[in-house]
Amino acid sequence: MTCAPSPSPDDAHGLGSSGADHAGEDPARFAAHFAQLSEIHANVGAPGKAEGAAGSLYVTVPVQVYARLKANGKPYYALRAVVLRRANDGPGSTTAQRRWHIARIGAWPQPDKAADPQS
Repeated sequence: MTCAPSPSPDDAHGLGSSGADHAGEDPARFAAHFAQLSEIHANVGAPGKAEGAAGSLYVTVPVQVYARLKANGKPYYALRAVVLRRANDGPGSTTAQRRWHIARIGAWPQPDKAADPQS
């Protein structure tokens, strides 16, 4: 298995489509979600069945996030359902529109309020 280098928060922010939950969020604020973590990793699960609506395809992908807090080294865990979207292969759709983009990510709980599986 080949691992790609981790994207920066700016790169991650750019993976969203213009209508994504975090797309309207200031990139600095988006990056601040990650600033309190010394490391972050994600296990990406198998995508669900693609579903179509209004000229687009949507697929939900489970993602398990695990990280470590900078302040005290405690672990942080979160499970998220990430919804990806792309335009159908139809007349007038551009290459960019036919790429998968993040449409929605479940809410990010604050690390200090996240469930601690070791307690």
